[in-house]
Amino acid sequence: MYRSMVPLCVLFVALPLFAAISYPPPTILTGGSGPFAIAVADFNNDCAADFATADQFANSVTVRFGSGGGSFPTLATINGFVAPQAIVAGDFNNDGAPDLAVGNTAGLSADPVGHIISILLNNNDASGTFTTLATANSPATNGFVSRLVAADVNEDGNLDLLAVDSNTSPNGVRLYLGDGTGHFAAASVISTDTHSPLALVAVDLNGDHHLDLAVATGDTTAIFLGAGNGTFGAPAYILYPDPIEGADGAAHLAAADIDHDGDIDLVTTAGNFLRGVTVLRNNGDATFTRNRFQINTVVTNPVFVALADLDGDGNIDIVTANQSGCTPDGSNLSARPGNGDGTFGAILPISVGYGPTCLNSHWQPNAIAAVDLNCDGAADLIVPNMNTAFTSVLLTTGASDTTAPVVTAPPAVSVAVGPSCSAVVSDAQLGHATATDNCSSCVVIVRSGVPAGNVFPVGTTNVTYTGNDGHGNSAAAIQHVTVTDANPPTITAPTNVATTAGASCNATVDPGTPVASDSCSSVTVTSSRSDAQPLGAPYPIGVTTITWTATDTSANSATATQTITVTDATPPSITAPANITAVAGATCSVTIDPGTATAGDACSIVTVTSARSDSQPLAAPFPLGTTTITWTATDAANNSASATQTTTVTAPPLVITGGTASPNALWPPNHKYVPVAVSYTLSGGCGTGACAITSVTSNEPVNGLGDGDTSPDWQIVDAHHVNLRAERSGTGSGRVYTITVTCTDGGGHTSTKTTQVTVAH
Repeated sequence: MYRSMVPLCVLFVALPLFAAISYPPPTILTGGSGPFAIAVADFNNDCAADFATADQFANSVTVRFGSGGGSFPTLATINGFVAPQAIVAGDFNNDGAPDLAVGNTAGLSADPVGHIISILLNNNDASGTFTTLATANSPATNGFVSRLVAADVNEDGNLDLLAVDSNTSPNGVRLYLGDGTGHFAAASVISTDTHSPLALVAVDLNGDHHLDLAVATGDTTAIFLGAGNGTFGAPAYILYPDPIEGADGAAHLAAADIDHDGDIDLVTTAGNFLRGVTVLRNNGDATFTRNRFQINTVVTNPVFVALADLDGDGNIDIVTANQSGCTPDGSNLSARPGNGDGTFGAILPISVGYGPTCLNSHWQPNAIAAVDLNCDGAADLIVPNMNTAFTSVLLTTGASDTTAPVVTAPPAVSVAVGPSCSAVVSDAQLGHATATDNCSSCVVIVRSGVPAGNVFPVGTTNVTYTGNDGHGNSAAAIQHVTVTDANPPTITAPTNVATTAGASCNATVDPGTPVASDSCSSVTVTSSRSDAQPLGAPYPIGVTTITWTATDTSANSATATQTITVTDATPPSITAPANITAVAGATCSVTIDPGTATAGDACSIVTVTSARSDSQPLAAPFPLGTTTITWTATDAANNSASATQTTTVTAPPLVITGGTASPNALWPPNHKYVPVAVSYTLSGGCGTGACAITSVTSNEPVNGLGDGDTSPDWQIVDAHHVNLRAERSGTGSGRVYTITVTCTDGGGHTSTKTTQVTVAH
């Protein structure tokens, strides 16, 4: 927990005006027996005034802790002293926390503690506890310390101690120079000559900004002008040679500007069963104009005087602690309201809570601490009563402070995350909160919400600064400390998937789950398909890309992609047109419209192509014979199917008409050649036909017996002429020549025709 006390500038506020000095019945606090002296400070750093009393009969110090507004609910007792009669608070070791110096009074006893000023160093941990220096390290005294003042008389930044060590020789004030660590040099004596000191104040009396001393010695007030180096000039004594009844003398004194002229004035009490005070108005040069008057109407023995604004009118008033007997005036306080010009109004008694009878009313108040506990603009009073174990707390009747301070948190802090997914944000980086308050001189700010070691996690942490003004009022402000994580997570997509489509032209696919992680936070994984479909929807044919995105709690993201490839493996369907038979024309070919194949595919459009077995374009004329057309259907996935169609082209019949020979009979058989003309006509077929006499045969041998034959018996002259020998076998029935004519068209088709020529017997 971080804790600081923020001092505030003086706030000029309208002070409440009271009709008169007025204190309701006091609160009585019980502590150690014989509270003799008091010191007020904030010992536990909560901005509420605390006080400590030196309890001479209990040999203790009682520390009362304030909770604001004038209540002191808790106490702590510190033992180990010897009849302490003096106590003062100050920061003796310069750590910012008030310490205590306690004057012991062993007198002629040999007790070593009784011959020192006990130094109690605040532990400065907001607990209000102290560590007492060892006796050997404490300032030595003669054992009669009755007053202590803490002031930096040599202006070295360290508090020194001034002590009244009564009944010791030589007379004078003991000065202990502090070294800023809580230790002090041996005492030097500021001599008061033949006058025995009883009380003192350290203030600037001549306006040179150096501390001077005013020392009450009973019959005088001694003025020492300081040089600012721890030394003082020769004393100037203010004597009390002509006492009016009960007014003169100096048993105790206080300092304040009672007439608003900027100079510090002095007021002394007579003590010694008298009833007066002496006002010493400063002329500005540490010389004084005296004014004496009674503080009570009867002998009251005023042993202590305090100067403070008791009624909130801005003027300094006088209040004394009286110890003369067990009467309402003699064992209580007396006050005179100041007019602001150095004069004072009528006497006003103030009760410290004495009882109705002498037995329980002789309380003997011995000191006064005047401090505004409830922030109403008028001083409240804390009074230790030395003949009891009681301390009286008197609160003025003004309205208490109920306004909370205004706390301003340091600016927001933003840092980048470190390797351990956190960041150390030092106190210097966090800064300090500030606070203002309507009346408190300080505000304690307690910081909470800072992780151990100032190690902040990723994200925004709220650091709370709570300010307490010491009067029970508090307020809070929030500082945002943001540790940003700029490192993206890691993600690995599942393996790519390849599959085939089903009958519905898609595929149901489980893509799997990516592996994602982040070193600093949890990770949220989302997916997005390139076809904008839900992840679990069927996947269409083709490639679908899934983009996997991992996002950490700081909105950093990383992506990985996965592909789902669905292949169409089903071929289309195709039906070829019917086969075609055609007859060629004169060109030995024919133009045919083969029709169009019928094709379809469940998943995509189909492209139909054709290829002829003769490698000719589909629309080219078809030649004689059978031509196969292969029809191919191809879908978008390059699946294909084929069907065939045939076209059969035949040539027209090749017809030979005529085919007669002339002459068709040979006579006489004189063994001579006879020219024979063969007459015929060719029709049909395709292309250009060609005819030839391809053979001549005879039913008789060429060299038959008895016929007087001569070889050869025939000669083919051309396509229409042959020479035939007119002969025959002498023994046969006659010769028959058979002439064969063969014609071939452009398509290679042939046709034959025969005719006969006879040679009679």
